Amino acid sequence: MDEQEAGRQSGPAELAARVALLEEALGRLHREIRTKRLAVLDEAGGERIVAEVTDGVAVLHLRLPGESAVGDGLVLFAARAGEDLPPGSGLQLWGEGEVRRHLEWWEGG
Repeated sequence: MDEQEAGRQSGPAELAARVALLEEALGRLHREIRTKRLAVLDEAGGERIVAEVTDGVAVLHLRLPGESAVGDGLVLFAARAGEDLPPGSGLQLWGEGEVRRHLEWWEGG
């Protein structure tokens, strides 16, 4: 048997094994994805939806497109108790780099 024929015989078996591994990995993705930060980009590559957890604060940013200030858009957050603040959650509307409107709840407040 020459090398080309041997390659054809091992090729389909190797390909089947690789496909099985990929299907297994894909099945895991349908169940759960674990990451510290998730960003969804628009057509221009700008981050439009960002979900992350930093220093015990879970934050979901829905960012405005275009030339707006970084962070302009809608921010939903949930925070555990820290040194200066009790646990809380809220919704903030950002414009021109500043909080324009907010609805926040803090334990005990």
